[in-house]
Amino acid sequence: DLPTDSRGWSGVGRITLATGNGVWREVTDEQWNALDLWLRHGGELLLMVGRNGEMVSQNERLSAWFPGQFAATEQVSENPTLEDYASAEAVLPPVMITQLTEIDGRVEARYGSRGRTSGPVIIRSPYGFGVILYCGLDLDQDPVQSWEARGRFVEQMLKLRRADWMSNESPNRGVTYGYSEMSGQLRAALDSYESRGNAESRGNAESRGNAESSGEAESGGKAKRGVRVLAFSVVAAGLVVYLVIIGPLDFFFLKRFVGKMEWTWVTFPLVLLVTCGLILGVHSWRLGGVPTRLNQVDVVDLDLVDGTVRGTTWASLFTSQPGVFELSATPHCAMSQVVVTDHSLIWQGHPGKGLGGFQAVSGVRWADSHYAVSTDKGFRVHRMPLAAASSRSLIADWRGRLPSDFSAELPSGTIGTLTENSSSMLEGTVTNPLDVALIHPILVHRNTIYRLGERLRPRQRVGIAQRPRRALEWELTRRKNYDANQTRSSTNTKWDPLEQDVRRLMEVMLHYDAAGGSAYTELGQRYQAEIDLSQHLELGRAILWGEVKEPTIRLNINEKDATTDAERHWAFYRVILPVESE
Repeated sequence: DLPTDSRGWSGVGRITLATGNGVWREVTDEQWNALDLWLRHGGELLLMVGRNGEMVSQNERLSAWFPGQFAATEQVSENPTLEDYASAEAVLPPVMITQLTEIDGRVEARYGSRGRTSGPVIIRSPYGFGVILYCGLDLDQDPVQSWEARGRFVEQMLKLRRADWMSNESPNRGVTYGYSEMSGQLRAALDSYESRGNAESRGNAESRGNAESSGEAESGGKAKRGVRVLAFSVVAAGLVVYLVIIGPLDFFFLKRFVGKMEWTWVTFPLVLLVTCGLILGVHSWRLGGVPTRLNQVDVVDLDLVDGTVRGTTWASLFTSQPGVFELSATPHCAMSQVVVTDHSLIWQGHPGKGLGGFQAVSGVRWADSHYAVSTDKGFRVHRMPLAAASSRSLIADWRGRLPSDFSAELPSGTIGTLTENSSSMLEGTVTNPLDVALIHPILVHRNTIYRLGERLRPRQRVGIAQRPRRALEWELTRRKNYDANQTRSSTNTKWDPLEQDVRRLMEVMLHYDAAGGSAYTELGQRYQAEIDLSQHLELGRAILWGEVKEPTIRLNINEKDATTDAERHWAFYRVILPVESE
């Protein structure tokens, strides 16, 4: 029953593959391919290999997920290191363990004695944008299954916090604001259509603040008026004024100045017509006079280690007039060698219990009109209905590959020559491999940010030495000293659940775990956890990332390019680079 399409796994956070019972041999090649593609593009796999280690190593598909070379399967009688790992009081009985050599990854636990000669049993390693957690034990088989410390062993291995998985309740603050996920907060930020200049609408001027401060576009045109949301108090006050006019004020006017009360058949229609005209005028002014508006943010990830590429776009489309829309998208990667292999475009659901949320209980009937999502003719959504003065959030995903010899086609040194010294600091050089310039580029490694200047031109190479650097967690949480006389006295800046700065939101979403996760934001990131590459930083990889001017996906609305004239647009690139240890 496993899916044969990688999109069938998109709602899964982690997959556990137990090899002790042999059921895995019934999985077909198509199912393995779907699982491999999902894993390579951001999934997480817990691979448990114990007693059947030799058989598993002979399977071409599963052996490719080994973070090392198969050595042997043996029974280990004493495992004090594993007992310490699980904080166990009970002794672990003799257990079958699969041994690996030539480890490519981080060893998190060893079996056997407490000496350094014990072998690795838990290994965490990168696999494209995904992560493989290898366990050399069969946790679903005896004697480990009956071991009283198995629960603590699993918690420690998966880095679970008991408070997170023992409770299904969402944080109260997330429920209050209508979303319980970071993607919901990003969705709310993109659903804001404030007044912006034409230059900013192309994603150029907002980073410098010129368009917002002057209200003028780079081309000299006037700024577009934004969509204004009228407060309920304004609407209620207008209703009260209207009732006063058609009631006591009309009575007083006819009684005092006209003297004929039957003239109310004239004054009342006049007041009604003026009021209707005023309402239509305010409505037109509130919508800003633009038929459709679009806010869009793009993120493209490139893994120069194995050539995996993926792109994600979030967009919000607003229309002032009701209609049925034809939507399509075209990817434009800043590396000409990329070949797009998979893609999708669909509306983005709203996580949480707010209006229209996934967990909301609503009695609203579905609309009679239907739309269709195309999966075989590119990015397309057919006949998507939108009501007047409403918006629709969209999400587009695309996957691709660099050719197997892509590194040979790049100029010498493009991938970079980064080395980690004994102090876990980077040395060497890094090169921008893109065909476009990176704005405000930074290099992130483990828990350190290296700032590389204002702009990194295509193929430009820069050295890491003497570059300004700061702790990643301090940067993400805006940590600052609160006592000038004590440098160790510092505190994090509290996360704002109403934050609408898209750059700030993306900064935290792309490094969610590094920022402290839900402990910092009080919002989850389960729906799109794959965009967080914090685990790759922990595994010693370096990530070069920055903003670019050009969009990575062009959204077309009714066959017309909408991204070029978007209200606001942001595009970010992240490039995973290999790091060697001294």
